[in-house]
Amino acid sequence: MFKFFFNQFLLFAPKEKKDDRGICYVVGLRRYTTVFLDLLILLLLLYATSYGFNYLFAGRNDKEVLKVMKKYSMQVSLTQEEVIIKDKQIKLVLVNQLVQLSVLFLYIILMWIKFAATPAKLLFGFRIVDEVTLQKITFGQAVKRLFASALSATPLFLGFIWANFDKHGRAWHDKIACTVVVTSKSLRDYYRSKSSA
Repeated sequence: MFKFFFNQFLLFAPKEKKDDRGICYVVGLRRYTTVFLDLLILLLLLYATSYGFNYLFAGRNDKEVLKVMKKYSMQVSLTQEEVIIKDKQIKLVLVNQLVQLSVLFLYIILMWIKFAATPAKLLFGFRIVDEVTLQKITFGQAVKRLFASALSATPLFLGFIWANFDKHGRAWHDKIACTVVVTSKSLRDYYRSKSSA
């Protein structure tokens, strides 16, 4: 039964789309797999960042902090010392979140600009390039793409599913940032044919 539905899904989710230049645009299950693997990598990175931050800056008296935070969440009045502990803990959590967001932002933006892909896309042989020039994307495009990715994911991942129906396999965030996801092989072949012509 699963195999039947899986095969039906594959009918509607082609692996790639080609244009007249020979560029293969990645869509469907292969693209979704890279998104999932990249999310796992990001979760591990953020967990390591949070753990390292907490190890370096959080206090060693976890039981006391937990007790104070529990009292605070139940809206029980706190002593002056407990208020100081609570305030310190809230500041640590906020700074930890800012550090994690900064690491996430820098990691994704630098990967897209330097390597034209994230680790999973590199593993699968995909590249994120400018839709017109087929060159690496700019910093501005990377920032647009990152923030627009939330838009693609928010309404039931419709922005990602849209890539299956777009002529060049662009999801909503690709359309906003003027980017496309292509196979490395087709990109190499395109540049080889362009340089020999």
